Amino acid sequence: MTEQSLQNAVERLTQEIGGLRADLVRKDVYESDQRGRDQQLADQRSDHVELKQHVEKIEDQRAAEKKAAEERRVSDRRLVLTALVMPVLMLLLQLYLASQSGAS
Repeated sequence: MTEQSLQNAVERLTQEIGGLRADLVRKDVYESDQRGRDQQLADQRSDHVELKQHVEKIEDQRAAEKKAAEERRVSDRRLVLTALVMPVLMLLLQLYLASQSGAS
C-alpha cells in the first residue's frame, strides 16, 4: 500500500467515524426527546385523571345540594300548609263545638 492510499483510508475512516458520531448524537437527542415526551404525556394523563375526579366531586356536590334544596322545599310546603290549614281547622272545630253547645 502506498502512502496516498493509506491517507485516503484514514480520511474515509475519519469521515465514517464522524458520521457515526453524528448518528449517535442524533440518537441520543431523539431518545432524550422521546423521554421528555413520555414524561409530558404521563403528566397530562395524571392531570386528566385529577381533573376528572375534581369534576366528578363538583357534580356530586351539586347533586347533593339539589337534593337538599328539594327536601327543604318539600318541608317548607308542609310547614306553610300546616300553618295555613291548622288555624282554619281549629276555627271550624270551635264553631262546630259552639254550635253544638248552643243547640243543646
